[in-house]
Amino acid sequence: MTKILTNLLLFNKYLFSKLGLSNLLSIMSLHLLIIFLLYNSIY
Repeated sequence: MTKILTNLLLFNKYLFSKLGLSNLLSIMSLHLLIIFLLYNSIY
């Protein structure tokens, strides 16, 4: 589980460096959705 979250953080940094601040909110909402789906699949 922690490995998945670490990968998400690295992916987030990569997207942030590529896209910049303008798309940060959409990236964050996407990650929240992914984490929500992972949480539901585990529990």
